[in-house]
Amino acid sequence: MSQLVYCAVRVVTSVMRSNHKVVVAYAEQPLHICKTMTVRTLRAVSAAQHGQLLWNMPVSELNYINDNTHTDTEGHVDALYNVALVLLKRFYTERSITVHCRDCYYITPANKAKLR
Repeated sequence: MSQLVYCAVRVVTSVMRSNHKVVVAYAEQPLHICKTMTVRTLRAVSAAQHGQLLWNMPVSELNYINDNTHTDTEGHVDALYNVALVLLKRFYTERSITVHCRDCYYITPANKAKLR
């Protein structure tokens, strides 16, 4: 005298590379939540990139201050910002990573970039 207790049974595989699977049984019909994706930009950082930045950075790029104008602080800050932005774009390029709403909380864009 057994009755069917479960309305829906699904087998779920892991997002990450694994041999494990999970069986999920629902007593009621589950709500279908639409899958949303978000594209995030990421700058991957490594010790090799730091080394390349220090090795290839010419000293001439740091000589951005005109010695004749000592009173233009805003101009000096703007020049420093522009040099830093150029170096950032050259050595630490941006990558686009897609994050899904069903990903686990520990699957961050940085972790997904390392898995690829």
